[in-house]
Amino acid sequence: MAPVTSRRAILRVLLTLPLALLFSCKPRVQTPIVEAPAPSPEEALRRLILLVGPWDEGQRKPAEDFACRFLAAEHAVSPYLPASAATVQSLAGRFPAGTMAVGEIDLAALPEEERDLLLQLTRQLYTYVEIRLLVNGESPWGECQKDPLRYTRAPG
Repeated sequence: MAPVTSRRAILRVLLTLPLALLFSCKPRVQTPIVEAPAPSPEEALRRLILLVGPWDEGQRKPAEDFACRFLAAEHAVSPYLPASAATVQSLAGRFPAGTMAVGEIDLAALPEEERDLLLQLTRQLYTYVEIRLLVNGESPWGECQKDPLRYTRAPG
């Protein structure tokens, strides 16, 4: 007889799946890294948030709203600005302006400092409940679930 696994352990594993999928899945289309003029540090961080977030082109408005709230939160921005502003700018300058939710970034082509910063930002973004709900296809934070029996049924 197999040991009984607690519901919390299962939920903990399920919550880490989006991050695991982000780093393990390889989409067919790879966004090329190009050299572009470096934006301001705040605009560069906004561009990086849009790059690594789970949004698609149709979700530009919610993505911009999230980026504004992220930039307004001093505790969220402090690891990047002003201490690593030059790294943030050089990293954001490698991608065309207006690019959202790239499928794949070749980390081997990036310098170590930029790669570490990109991984740190990605990890931080995917810890937020709002992003996890979006990745899981659930209702946005603060809205009721469309299915009132969602949490009373066994997973499919």
